Amino acid sequence: MGYNHIETFTFTKDTYLPKVPDLFLVEGVLHRSMTLIHGQTTAGKSMLAMSLGVAVAAGAEDWNGKALNGSGPVTYVGGDPGVIYEAYDRLNRVRDDMAEGEIRIIAPERPTRREAWQEIADRSDGSQLLILDNLTQFVPGSLNDDSAVRAVMEELTALTRNGMAVCVLAHTSDKRNEHGYAPDKPAGSFSIRSIPRWFVSLDRKEGSHLLAKLAGNDAKPWEMILTEPSDRPRFDVLDVITADQVAARRRNRRKDTLDLKAEAWRLLDSGMSGKGVAAKLGKSESWVSGVKNLPRPQAA
Repeated sequence: MGYNHIETFTFTKDTYLPKVPDLFLVEGVLHRSMTLIHGQTTAGKSMLAMSLGVAVAAGAEDWNGKALNGSGPVTYVGGDPGVIYEAYDRLNRVRDDMAEGEIRIIAPERPTRREAWQEIADRSDGSQLLILDNLTQFVPGSLNDDSAVRAVMEELTALTRNGMAVCVLAHTSDKRNEHGYAPDKPAGSFSIRSIPRWFVSLDRKEGSHLLAKLAGNDAKPWEMILTEPSDRPRFDVLDVITADQVAARRRNRRKDTLDLKAEAWRLLDSGMSGKGVAAKLGKSESWVSGVKNLPRPQAA
């Protein structure tokens, strides 16, 4: 039997091209195909995804000022034990936000089994959005095993080709660096970082706020500062850092880095030791060694 699962499209100068769907289901937040929300264990990934799901299911005009370009049933697929009760408890706290909307909760008995995906596809049929919580529970092996991760991503991609937006929740490392910053890349294989079209990186500032960095293939990076996650899937936006502001900050950061490296070279040329340069600039000796291995900056 031949393989009959290839989509083809022939284009000529007379071809009629139907209207291309909006890039985002929730403008700038949820992509029309696949979005990956990632963060540390208590960052609020599930609450944020469920908050977005409630807005889509309820047919809201917007989510915290970001326009919705579609609405309809939402499917929430959980792999953790007791997910049905946990999801019910959270949704029960925002029952009045649901209007006439519908969220289907699916809890596969064996999330890593390949055959579970056919049931997920059947039970989520007709949904506008599917939330997978979380990737770890559905990968049959390590998240560093690219073939195992890709198998799950292929199943999710198949759902997006049927017109369903997919939101995947994934972890980052729970370790912060020496400056207190959380990792902004999802843990695991290359497929996790390459297949989704849009990424939402969450960094929770305990007792203060939730920082969301949004970036991907089809729009410029931007950020928003949200209220901290609570016991219900509802957030307020405290501030927005626009794409232009993010770009300007990056330009300034690059300039500051170049200026600092130029200063390191000036000090080295003056006869100061690498250890002395490191101490004066507040950097490590290995950083100074790295600067010495780079091409010398050209004079302006």
